[in-house]
Amino acid sequence: MRPPRAAGLDVGSNSFLLLVLQQGDDGREQVVLDRADIVRLGQGVSATGQLDPEIMRRALDLLADYTQRCADLGVQQIRAVGTAALRSASNSAEFRRLARAETGVEIEVVSGQREAELTFAAVSAERPLAGKLLNIDIGGGSTELSLGRAGLLSKRLSYDLGANRLTEQTGPHADPPSDEQIGAMRAMAQAMAREASAEFDSRGVEAVGVGGTITTMAAITLALGSYDAQAVARHNLTLEQIDALVDRLAALPLAEREQVVGLSPKRAPVIVAGAILCAELVRELGLGSLGVSAGGLRYTLAREALAAVVSGAGPAGDGAPATE
Repeated sequence: MRPPRAAGLDVGSNSFLLLVLQQGDDGREQVVLDRADIVRLGQGVSATGQLDPEIMRRALDLLADYTQRCADLGVQQIRAVGTAALRSASNSAEFRRLARAETGVEIEVVSGQREAELTFAAVSAERPLAGKLLNIDIGGGSTELSLGRAGLLSKRLSYDLGANRLTEQTGPHADPPSDEQIGAMRAMAQAMAREASAEFDSRGVEAVGVGGTITTMAAITLALGSYDAQAVARHNLTLEQIDALVDRLAALPLAEREQVVGLSPKRAPVIVAGAILCAELVRELGLGSLGVSAGGLRYTLAREALAAVVSGAGPAGDGAPATE
């Protein structure tokens, strides 16, 4: 007889992430499946205001594959949320209707602040600290910052700028990007980072980054030929390393960038913008380095869903940490 199993699904602007957890005999959670696929659901939304029909179809096919994998694994509940792309697109409701009809998955679209809460809950559970935790989540369509301690969230904000959106709003790009285009990306990233630095007191905090941009930067720095979540999560990115990555990646044509060890070819078109966002946030917030988390909001979703399955309570709760 299989142990209780549940899944969390992050329907992101750049990547879809699926996590399946089970409760072991000792009562502890165990990871059964942790999968990430770059979909680029938010591609073009900044310009058109809509999800592209062809990308929607690829995304729906992937969701069908996910739900079949979950069925094969005996998953009893899937909790899914959509983020920036589904917040912004005028045809978001149509995509969610098709997802429900074709796969049975009900996708809840969450606000940027809610997204920050879910991510903070996941990272703070992974790193229980006596002091303050500042979490930075650079996504495809938005960036979230959250601050708190011991699971108590004191502030969270969301900015409508992520790796995909920054790339598109300063494009089309030369190959490699021109100095002017790099300057434009830096200017937009600096403006956002200055807003963040005015809102968040980073003195005495442990800063931890999450999301595909940041884990990819760690994987490139470590020259990981295949992704190793444990190695990534043990790494700290210094500002010097981040700046060096920006310079290195921005100098490469796309075809060469796709060959960089540790970088998925599908992420290569937006990694320069993501790295610039990271660099400017670390600089403006006065952080010497940034820890790396390989987790994310899918962990909160899966944990809440698993707790509901174990308790027989039905649909999972909201997964929010307490706020001051």
